[in-house]
Parts: sequence; C-alpha cells; structure tokens
Amino acid sequence: MSQKKITALFVVLAFVFSFVLAGCGGGQSTTEGEKVITYNLGASPETLDPTMSTGLPEATIQSALFEGLYRYNENKELVPATAEKVEIFEDGTKYTFTIRKDAKWSNGDPVTAHDFEYSWKRLLDKNTAAEYAYQGYYIKNGEEFNLGEASADDVAVKAVDNYTLEVELIAPTPYFLDLTAFANFFPLHQETVEANENWASSPETMIGNGPFKMVSFQPQEKIEMVKNEHYWDAENVKLDKLVMTFVEDANTGLSMFESNQIDIAESVPVKDTKKLIDEGKAIAFPEPACYYYIFNCKKEPFDDPKVRLAFAYAINRQAIVDNITQAGQVPALAFTPFGFPDETPDKDYREVGGDYFKDNDIE
Repeated sequence: MSQKKITALFVVLAFVFSFVLAGCGGGQSTTEGEKVITYNLGASPETLDPTMSTGLPEATIQSALFEGLYRYNENKELVPATAEKVEIFEDGTKYTFTIRKDAKWSNGDPVTAHDFEYSWKRLLDKNTAAEYAYQGYYIKNGEEFNLGEASADDVAVKAVDNYTLEVELIAPTPYFLDLTAFANFFPLHQETVEANENWASSPETMIGNGPFKMVSFQPQEKIEMVKNEHYWDAENVKLDKLVMTFVEDANTGLSMFESNQIDIAESVPVKDTKKLIDEGKAIAFPEPACYYYIFNCKKEPFDDPKVRLAFAYAINRQAIVDNITQAGQVPALAFTPFGFPDETPDKDYREVGGDYFKDNDIE
C-alpha cells in the first residue's frame, strides 16, 4: 500500500480532550411540543458529499444525513445500522453484510447493497479525486483501481442482490467494521449523484438515508435539518429539528450560548474553559486527536533535524495542559494518541509503540 510522504516534523503538543457547552437555552423549541436543538459546529463544512469528506465538521453533518453499514450508539459501541447483520469468514478477509429491508432513502426509495457498491467504488475512482480514497485500499484491488491498474469490476465489493453485500479485503483488518461507520463509506443515491454534480449543496437534491434530512443550507452560516420520516429507526429519533450553525469564533459562540441563541457549542474560549467546567456548563470528554505544529523542512533553520528536535524538547507540554488548556488534555510524545487498539485488540497502540522521545517536563 502506498503512503503519502510527509516532509515535516510534527511537534505534538497535547492529546485532545474535546469539550462542549451544553444547556437548556431558548432555542430548544420553536413551537409547542416541537423538539429542536441548535448546535454551533464551530466551522463551515467544505463539502456535504460523504465521498469527498475529510474533516470533522463535514462528518458531523453527514452522520445526521447519512448512515453506514454500522454506527456508534450513545455508549460509543459499534452496532449494526443500515446493515442488519454481518458474517465474517474465518480468515478475516471476507465479509457478507445483510442490508435491512426497511432501510430507505429520504425520498422513500429503498436503500440497497448496490448503493454501497456504487459509493465505495466512487470513492476509489481516480476520476473522483477523493482525498481519502486510500481508506478503500483495504479492499482487494481497491488501490489498483485508484491507480488505474485495475477496473471497477475488479474491486472486491459486490452487491450479490439488493440486500447482500460481499466484501473481500487484502488482509485481516480488525477495525474494518469501524471504517464502515466512517463518512467516506456511507451509501449514495446513484441517480441523484449522477444527475447533478452539486447535488449535496441543495435541499432539493440532497437525498440521504440518515435520521435527518436537509431543509435549508446557507454556506458559512447554518444548516437546518428535520427528522427523516423514512429512516428505518425513526421512532427512536428524539428530535424534530436539528440546526447547526458555523460560527468559528469561540468568544462569539460563548456569547450566543449565554444569550440562549444556541443550546450547544462545540468549543469554548481557552481562557474560560476551567471556569465553565467548574460551573457545570461545559463538559470535557476524551477524543482521539492531538494538537501539533508543522515545520517547513525546506527552509533554514528547520531543514536541520537537530533544530526541529530542539523545539520539540523546548516545549513544556505539562505546563500547557496544567495552566492553559485545563480540560484534561494529556501531554503527547508521539503523533498517535491513546485509545487506538494495537494489532492485538486488547492492547493500546500508544503503549505498545512507545514514545518518540522522553521529556523531563512530563510528570
């Protein structure tokens, strides 16, 4: 499998603890009995097309509008979603998914195994130019198709019939089911996608299979979604409407929260973090991510590895998380955070892989 060449040194600062403001603001209901949440996402999505998705803002919205074979429940457990069940063969490379017969698109059309085959091959098609196409390289002949060395028919994802999807991987991949919950592996309504290249930017042409459907989209401003009555698990969708705003400035977001214009904010100003957590207005929770700086390794003095290493040693990560961020972050001495399973699932990759270097500042 080919990998992107990275010509930069990552100086990793801290593994991230995400935190959100959560309250019962005035935005929770617009009419009597209607359940509405207004959520500030903190950034405008670059695309609403799951195939082209690369960022968290995009994935957050797409997870409301679409659903993969599997999903995560409220306990962060991976559970069947559009797939009713899966059979994994002994060698760990072959999967057979059974699609729910009650799964439907937001226009009422049935969701079929063909929709997944189309979507996954679109991700891998070099003409699509999807940045995350390599996520499909786990599939047999996926990389070859993306590089133009094989045809779409050679890619080992096949809709045997409307409700049976067969997938063969190049090697056992313990986290493959997790990938099926990832935005790039969501199904697509082929007729809609092929009829309009801008299909994902308009409520009239956005057809998804998730718990919500788009009714309004104002780029750089907000998106409004309502409950999808055709969703197979609609009876367990508690909200009638979900509004996501794209206010990037954390201070503005906090002001909107305090004035009841929004119910939830994705992030808060660093200077207010500890106070808001202590007051019970902000909630911190672990997120498998990290903050880091990237040097331009082609310019002096950062073309010298020793200079880059000196900067890495000079940063007091412990002081940053103790005195500045103050939301439970953990100093990071490697790029991959804690929380990812190793090749042996019961072991953490970070603990097995060790650190890039030792830091005397870390307690």
